[in-house]
Amino acid sequence: MNLNLISIKARIRSPWEAIDLGFVMARQWWKPVFLSWFIPSFSLFLILSIIFYQYSWVAYTVVWWLKPLWDRGPLYVASRRLFGEKVSVREVLFKLPSLYKTDWLLWLTIRRFSITRSFMMPLTVLEQLKGPERAARQAVLDRQHSSAPSWLTIASIHFEIIILFGGLMFAFMMTPETSDINLIDFFENQNFVYLLLYNITTYLSMAIVAPFYVLAGFSLYVSRRISLEAWDIEIRFRHLASSLNRSSRSVANTLLLLLICVCSPFSVPSHLEAAELSSNDNTATYKTVDISESSPEKTSEAMMAKTQIIEILNGDKFHQLKMVSGWRLKDAAETSDETPDWINDVINVIKDLINSLEWLANFFIHISPFIEYIIWGSVITLIVFVALYYRRTIHRFVQQTKTQSPRKSAPTAMFGLDLRQESLPDDIPASVRRLWEEENQREAVGLLYRALLSTLIHQHGFSFSDGNTEGECASIVRQRGIEQLSHYMQRITRCWQQLAYGHLLPEFKQVDSLCDEWELLFSHE
Repeated sequence: MNLNLISIKARIRSPWEAIDLGFVMARQWWKPVFLSWFIPSFSLFLILSIIFYQYSWVAYTVVWWLKPLWDRGPLYVASRRLFGEKVSVREVLFKLPSLYKTDWLLWLTIRRFSITRSFMMPLTVLEQLKGPERAARQAVLDRQHSSAPSWLTIASIHFEIIILFGGLMFAFMMTPETSDINLIDFFENQNFVYLLLYNITTYLSMAIVAPFYVLAGFSLYVSRRISLEAWDIEIRFRHLASSLNRSSRSVANTLLLLLICVCSPFSVPSHLEAAELSSNDNTATYKTVDISESSPEKTSEAMMAKTQIIEILNGDKFHQLKMVSGWRLKDAAETSDETPDWINDVINVIKDLINSLEWLANFFIHISPFIEYIIWGSVITLIVFVALYYRRTIHRFVQQTKTQSPRKSAPTAMFGLDLRQESLPDDIPASVRRLWEEENQREAVGLLYRALLSTLIHQHGFSFSDGNTEGECASIVRQRGIEQLSHYMQRITRCWQQLAYGHLLPEFKQVDSLCDEWELLFSHE
């Protein structure tokens, strides 16, 4: 992705402005965008219309359901054209199979009715994201652009309906009254020709709206990425870097021109010669500008030209009248009381359609005893579906809210020291002093430290784990808020670390002081 080749102005846009930009891109690149959607979809539509000619609804229903696949062709074209890459229709058609197979099952099932389909499709087609990565990316994109894609989908659906019924009503209105063709039979008799006309009109309404819908969603996606990744700032910095390189070259050329002007022996009294530097080939071209006063001959020529302009403006060519015809609303006085026949026919068709729906009312009357079971079944099915789809999120929530076990098993050894209570002597200070007198200084300090850890675990309820360091154990004691105990823990920890890791033997006075303080803290227990 080379941002220097981007074909739009990279700046922060509002969602509605981004949608307008998508419509402009669809008009600008209409040929490859439209054909990449039309060719595969119309091929399938034609095949299904021939195979299921007795069931006219199959063709356009299948094409409508596969819209998430057809939309990928225009999206691929727009992503390449946006950065200046020319993509032919033939190249897109060869690329379509690989585009269609990417995450196709989810887009035709769970995501089929996504109301932000055009906005989220680039995550699958362009970024190739799946699973948690796609969900995280979607959450970021939805943060500010959640409503605009939804309204884009709703508006596109209405445009399709307007084009469909507008085309049918136009054909109905343009049918001569003297003709034997009666399009009302389309609703009543379900003639094959009329059904074929309805199918084709339905397909064309989808094919016309789809490229604009896809590229508007793509434009929303690009606009969101510009605001998130600061494309505009990056492009500006690149332009500044390139302009600095060009300015260094133009400074050299300017100095060369000044040197030529100074060294030139000719003078220009009535004309000013200016040098213009070309930014493409860095060559100097000269323009001569006349700065002398206007002569009387030139003044008379200007007056003659002004007179000719006035004559032309007063001529008949600028005062022509044209008759323009067009549609307009009739005045109330011009309208007659007679209602056109085609309006009466439409009203009769609507009445017949309402009467034909009586079977639907009878159907609901017959199934009314089972409606409660149907509703409960639908609710249960929905709950199961939501539980399966969001099972990872529910599992994480349960793990976070799960009550912790009341207490972990106390470690029996830490730092190579035995913390079992039965391994400790009854009188800790006396045993430490005796070991010191026997010149077992390391065992004396170790006994004092492991006795402290064992007492804190079993008698004061501190929770240490095998992976804690000496510093972490001291921090856990400090968090309890008992200042005297925390200070004592820090002193013994420092003494033990200096002996165990630094091989620095403490003085007996220091160890004796720790023994005295032990008796003050734990003698009553």
